[in-house]
Amino acid sequence: MVIPHNIKIGGIDVKVERDPELMRTQHVAGMACYEHQKIIIDPTIEGLDILQQTFIHEVVHFILYVMGKQELRQNEEFVDSFAHLAYQIIKNCELESKEMKKPDIQLAAS
Repeated sequence: MVIPHNIKIGGIDVKVERDPELMRTQHVAGMACYEHQKIIIDPTIEGLDILQQTFIHEVVHFILYVMGKQELRQNEEFVDSFAHLAYQIIKNCELESKEMKKPDIQLAAS
């Protein structure tokens, strides 16, 4: 999964910024800034899966914000669980897509 530099969420253009100081200065791997229409992630996080899941986590926060679901948006347990499940689906779809692109193996005629 490629983390984009811009996404649209509910018709809102959301910028995706990378801040290698975010973890050190804010003690978080990612954050959603609704008033500035941006998501910030720390690209220095160990592990590509964790970085990608962090991005999805912040996207879920933003989706709930756009939906007006403030109580759910502020529920980190819900957001994190939802993001993990969404990330798993995305990764599984990527694997399926790669498998579909492999050429079929033809068995030699006996």
